[in-house]
Amino acid sequence: QRAIARRTETPSLPISFKPLSTEAPIKIVHRYPTPTTSTNRGVIMAAGEGPSTAMKCAALQSVFAITAFILMWIGSLNCTFIEFVDTSGTDKPMSIKFGLWFFQSWTAVFSVSGTYLFESCHYYPESIDLDDSWKTARLFSVIAFVLGIIILIGLCVSACTRDISRVTYGWEAPLYLLTGLCQGFTLFFLNSKACKGNLWVQLKGDITGVTFPDTCSISKGAKLTISAMVFFFAAGVTAFVAHKAEKKEIEDDERAGLREPLNHNV
Repeated sequence: QRAIARRTETPSLPISFKPLSTEAPIKIVHRYPTPTTSTNRGVIMAAGEGPSTAMKCAALQSVFAITAFILMWIGSLNCTFIEFVDTSGTDKPMSIKFGLWFFQSWTAVFSVSGTYLFESCHYYPESIDLDDSWKTARLFSVIAFVLGIIILIGLCVSACTRDISRVTYGWEAPLYLLTGLCQGFTLFFLNSKACKGNLWVQLKGDITGVTFPDTCSISKGAKLTISAMVFFFAAGVTAFVAHKAEKKEIEDDERAGLREPLNHNV
């Protein structure tokens, strides 16, 4: 029994517990500031705060850039950049259309029920003589396409590799503006001999007996080109505003972090 009693006895520990006073101050050591805009934007949005000005402008910039590239692609690579419309006053006027790289042609199909004309685009023959304005328009069209592809590749690469703390880059705004400027220079085509004194149009008018004007008018392709130029400029301005806003947010965030005390009592 004595052995059992020895085993069941609980030894007294030489440790005393003192209740913590609620009135005693609690000292916080090593308090680190938490950035609010530059390094944890995803956390902030998840917590309920909306996107910053830089994020909104960057998203709008991407929409403008993609829209401009699509309009540039459709407007330049077709045969409806300019047109000559029949001025004889008929109910269904005939039109002849030309593009930077292609021209419009018709294929006549004769049948018992009547004659049908089918429109199609064809590449210009090598024998055609291009003047300086036409060559300049083609050159800037190629440059605009190359710059547009560089922009798209840059957006894709930066979206996959960029730090979460950055949403804009300084190279975007100048590149957008340069692409829009090159896109605008394709309008030199309006000053070429394809638009003024087109001999092929005059020959078509003599054969068909239709009266065409001496100077062309802009068609769907030129209108899309002008729209693409406007969207590129809008993307450039938006990219500049977004980059400037992001730089300001980062500077404000760094100032807020420097003002935070590292050690203080509550």
